[in-house]
Amino acid sequence: MSKKIVLGILIVVLAAVLRLIDLGNNPPGVYVDEAVHGYNAYSLLTTGRDEYGNPLPILLRSFGTYPPALYTYFTVPVVKLLGLNSLAIRLPSAVLGILLVAIVYLWFGPIVGLIVAISPGFILWSRTVSEPNLGLTLLVLGTFLSLKSLPLSFLILALSGYAYPAQRFLAPLTLIFLSYHYRYRKHWLLSIIVATIVLLPLVWVSLTPGANSRLIHLFEPASAARLYLSYFSPNNLFSRPDPDIQRSFPEVSIFHWWMFIPFVVGLIKSKKTGILKILLFWAILAPVPGAISGDYFSTLRTLPLFLVLAWVIAKGFPKKAIVIIPLLVLSLVELYSNMVLLKHERSSVWNYEYRQISHFISSHSQDQIVVDNSRFKPIYILWAFHSQVSPRLLQSRGFGGNYYSGFDFPDTLAFTNLAFRPINWREDVYARQYLIADLLAVSDSQAREHFLTLEDVITDLNGRPVERIFLTHPDKKCNVPINRDNPFCKQIVVQ
Repeated sequence: MSKKIVLGILIVVLAAVLRLIDLGNNPPGVYVDEAVHGYNAYSLLTTGRDEYGNPLPILLRSFGTYPPALYTYFTVPVVKLLGLNSLAIRLPSAVLGILLVAIVYLWFGPIVGLIVAISPGFILWSRTVSEPNLGLTLLVLGTFLSLKSLPLSFLILALSGYAYPAQRFLAPLTLIFLSYHYRYRKHWLLSIIVATIVLLPLVWVSLTPGANSRLIHLFEPASAARLYLSYFSPNNLFSRPDPDIQRSFPEVSIFHWWMFIPFVVGLIKSKKTGILKILLFWAILAPVPGAISGDYFSTLRTLPLFLVLAWVIAKGFPKKAIVIIPLLVLSLVELYSNMVLLKHERSSVWNYEYRQISHFISSHSQDQIVVDNSRFKPIYILWAFHSQVSPRLLQSRGFGGNYYSGFDFPDTLAFTNLAFRPINWREDVYARQYLIADLLAVSDSQAREHFLTLEDVITDLNGRPVERIFLTHPDKKCNVPINRDNPFCKQIVVQ
């Protein structure tokens, strides 16, 4: 076996370890976007329809954000095999991340493969349900295959457009770029026809209000130029984490801090040796979706850029083992530290507590329960995910009209004995039921005023309270003289 093959296997194995170890528990809990894909995969698997009863959607209606459904379809067979849990729904992303390292190794060489394998950003995107990670892997795979088979390449590139909204912008432009570049190749026309046929449903759905609802909400062209440049800021790339704490490890950025020096050297060498045209193309266009969104340094909307920057870093990377090995050890130590921090510092950020809440709801199926969602409307999907609620119960809501017409997600969702809505203090304390709320929704003074008894405290991974469960006592509430004439007390026997 040649050294190149052995080295490739070692790098891919390293990438696999960093992406697979403790995958189901770190990040802890399940974020709402993860639950959407996981539960809809479960719904499609068991009923052939999504949670709203729509068969084979291109976009998921979700909370009115309409995320692409392609990742969901990748998840269906894994949920079939492993069941509905955090490991099953993250496993496709981890495998895609490992595949990305293998493709990069074959295309650009071992150093670029190693950088992608150990960089914090690429690792985190592969450890969570990540539509952009799917889009990036398909984009790179499709472009790499253009060296061998143009029809297969164009098919995969067209599919990448279904993975993430930013890919609806970059994938067609990449197809146009490659179509011009390979205009004299065999099967060129056939490849274009294949890509066009695959993209037609995406073009159709992209013209609907639902598909553009989030884009319209985020679109801020006034700040685009300034935000575009932020994606090339060394501070953002090597020091400062993504502002959204679901998109980064604590205290590290996309790349390790020590990669800044090879990055600078690589920039100088890239000017001399030239950069691959497709990489330059991605470097120029990839930041555009992030820049026009109005969010500062939104990494998930700009992943292809970071692959280009990994290539630049590799150009300035030392080639001697005596330097590479200590840097690799340093990176692994830092990654271990940040994985521990992620698990223990951000468990509530990743909704760790809602697994416990779902268990409480399941064990009190005969009791009335109100879950306060005044600050977090999509709570219901976490309950549906953790409790593996029958999809037919959610499908009974229907969707009415055109599925992709867009809609405002309601404040209240009610299922038999369970309601997800803001607490109504004028009515809820006069009915015998449990109220589940975070620490801000029900204060201690409110609990005393309304005769609520604390039944349980839901904690994060480190035992810090984040949610509380109260039981109402309408008899005590109505026993107060000022409340006896309240219409809600007429059915209650007051002592």
